[in-house]
Amino acid sequence: MTIPEAMQLVLKASLLGQGGEVFVLDMGEQVKVVDLARNMIILSGLVPDQDNQIVYSGLRPGEKLFEELFEESEQVEPTLHVKIRRAVNASTVQSDNLDRTIAHLEAAVSHGDEDELIRRLQEAVSTYTPISSRSIEHIH
Repeated sequence: MTIPEAMQLVLKASLLGQGGEVFVLDMGEQVKVVDLARNMIILSGLVPDQDNQIVYSGLRPGEKLFEELFEESEQVEPTLHVKIRRAVNASTVQSDNLDRTIAHLEAAVSHGDEDELIRRLQEAVSTYTPISSRSIEHIH
């Protein structure tokens, strides 16, 4: 999908919104990063694996091979546009509870309390699983 095509979808989704919705855009077929890299090398007039090597560095902390578009608690609804879907969360979030949760998270970060931060995140996001223990200083 080209940038203008993607932009059109974003603008159309903005017209569908009433406020606070989450839209998922159908951006077309998936493209492997390695195929994209090879094509960019060729478009530059070079030969892949001869003029330029593609190096596989592995996943960095927090990176994923696959991205889930929806949470288990979400349902997907069609919209008037075939390439735009609406994600509807089965559980409603109350704004006063959200404000309190954010305040607890901010306090844990400001006090450098990683255990409290992780505990609060797990309370707030039932599907959250910590990937590793790392310094809370990276969050600031």
